Amino acid sequence: MSRIEWIKLYTMILIIVLCVALMIFTPVIINTVKNGCYLSNRRTLGTIRWGEVVKTTLYLHNVSFSPISIDSVETTCACTIGKVSQSSIPPFKQSTISILVDTKQLLPGQKIKSGQIILGNGRTINFEVRFKLIK
Repeated sequence: MSRIEWIKLYTMILIIVLCVALMIFTPVIINTVKNGCYLSNRRTLGTIRWGEVVKTTLYLHNVSFSPISIDSVETTCACTIGKVSQSSIPPFKQSTISILVDTKQLLPGQKIKSGQIILGNGRTINFEVRFKLIK
């Protein structure tokens, strides 16, 4: 084979590999990057005893070229509270969101506590905290 044929073959193989990679990773990228943010949005805390106040931290990454403001953190249960470390995230920086769950208000069993982070542009990002509550 001539050098030109090797280059053509190498280029074809590279294009095929890139196409396969795009097919595999595009759904992951689309599902994790939303509204210019990336959020590690699910936490599994394992087994927790009733009566404990549990704290976990979510990290909201700004993957855009402009600042993102956070208006509030809303939860679906009065037992769960979300607190934001900073209300504005500069480009390519992150903010922490502390989630506190007071288990005294809950019955034992498998639990999923969820909420939303309300961004300044009115869009939302969902999150979940999962655990098993025992007596």
